[in-house]
Amino acid sequence: MHPHVLLATLGGQPQVVTFTLDLLLKEFPISTVMVLHPSTTTEKLQRSYNQLQAEFTGDHYSAAGRTIHFRPQVLSMDGEAIEDIVDDLHADATLETIHQVITDLKRQGYHIHLSVTGGRRLMALLAISVAALNFDRHDHIWHIYTPEETVAQAKNGALMHVPPKQASN
Repeated sequence: MHPHVLLATLGGQPQVVTFTLDLLLKEFPISTVMVLHPSTTTEKLQRSYNQLQAEFTGDHYSAAGRTIHFRPQVLSMDGEAIEDIVDDLHADATLETIHQVITDLKRQGYHIHLSVTGGRRLMALLAISVAALNFDRHDHIWHIYTPEETVAQAKNGALMHVPPKQASN
């Protein structure tokens, strides 16, 4: 059996990762969550990362009551973390980072669930491009829709999981 990984782009709204994970766990045995993000030098991204990391205390995802490994992956260029995608060089380095991550995961036998809901739009577009070249029939690209009412309640990670009543609507 091949392990399943949720590979998610992360920006300032950490709840999009947990919302996606909670939905996927209903159908897939996700064992690892890997988040792609720029350097956490901004207060907003640092807060987002910390909130998300807190959901995986000791690789235990409390919302599901099971072990799920949390692995961050900082975008980098020439061995240095990228703070933002500001020009062609940063875009190329982002593409290379994403390509390396996806090819490594495929080489390790993972089925990849790529969530492109969070983070910079360019990061998502580059990830989709890499996925198109490397994914097979067992891999998926996900973009979730969150109703406006839930978006307002969850802004900036104020709500990390959709309440069961709202999830069933």
